Amino acid sequence: MERWLVQVPFRVYFGWVSVALIANITVVLVDRGWQRLGLSEVFWTVAMLLAATFVGLLVLASRRDAAYAAVVAWALGGIAFRHLASAPPLPTVGWVAVAGAIAITLAIGAMMSKKERLRVAG
Repeated sequence: MERWLVQVPFRVYFGWVSVALIANITVVLVDRGWQRLGLSEVFWTVAMLLAATFVGLLVLASRRDAAYAAVVAWALGGIAFRHLASAPPLPTVGWVAVAGAIAITLAIGAMMSKKERLRVAG
């Protein structure tokens, strides 16, 4: 009971805080007039999406925290929808976000599948 009422909500919250941290870093850099090292906004957006995907996969692999990783996948899915459905669409950003969401979702599935195989075998 403690797991579902305490641990999982904190993991979900931590996932959203992590996603917000990445977004807020971007906002601060833009506000400060950062010149992006001469690289495009799309490049940096893709870099942030890849960072979020990496963090989600890292937490999933190291902590086996599906709740945290699912939040990151959900956020990436929302970003993908926004950028693929906007006018004009930003397909590079959208498809990188889709790829990140799919990678995390597949990793969660693989982890859960492995856990189920271990439970049945044990």
